[in-house]
Amino acid sequence: MLQVFCFIITLYLEIPLPLPIIPPWKTAGLWIDPYDPWAANGHISTGFTSLTTEYLIGAITLVIILLGSMLYDRFFCKYLCPMGAVYGIISKLSPSKIVRDKDICINCNLCTKNCPMNIDVAKADKVTSIECISCQSCILSCPKKGALEYKTGKKTLKTLTVIILVIGLFFAGVLISKTIGVYQVLPKQITGESKINVDEIKGYMTIKDVSIGTKIELKEVYKKLGITDTVPETTKLKDVKNFVEGFEVEAAKEKLK
Repeated sequence: MLQVFCFIITLYLEIPLPLPIIPPWKTAGLWIDPYDPWAANGHISTGFTSLTTEYLIGAITLVIILLGSMLYDRFFCKYLCPMGAVYGIISKLSPSKIVRDKDICINCNLCTKNCPMNIDVAKADKVTSIECISCQSCILSCPKKGALEYKTGKKTLKTLTVIILVIGLFFAGVLISKTIGVYQVLPKQITGESKINVDEIKGYMTIKDVSIGTKIELKEVYKKLGITDTVPETTKLKDVKNFVEGFEVEAAKEKLK
């Protein structure tokens, strides 16, 4: 029932569905990382080796974005962003549209000039373009009250009302998710009752956490990871590289299997 409610509100307000977060939720990993142009951008400082191997597709996409942005406004948002495609589908399905009253409109073209998606709002009776993200910049820039309105059927929704609904839906989702136990702000503390498999090990976990959670003796953990006992057991796995050159969390997980 909750999913149906969220889907209806999504269509009503044209909020994108959380498709990109479903695979990471299921796999407990950033599966899209090697293809992410922003991840490639963040690894430029590490040298070209990682860009031409692990982040090759992401690096190629980044170059395409940079070149395309020199020629076209909002190139990535319009042509490559996966959420842009989702917005396009939802825009068509949504009953809410921006409507122009040509009898009130003074044809100042401010709406078109202020549209971040370059839609010619001033010539449309109703904005049906799949590129419209319902940001309402056109409505806010319009000098004539009633010339542009955000409507669902014949009902007009004020900009402030839409903002309140979106913010309310966001925090309601967080609250409901926390209440039913599918969302948490901080990771659960690992105790003697905790039981995790090797694939669930994260970089923020300490060496001691790994031992407790996997039920592997602490000395055995040190031995399998190839680190000496001079490395404190309270050291987070992601920080072990400060003591052991070339240490990587993912490689360490394989050693513990």
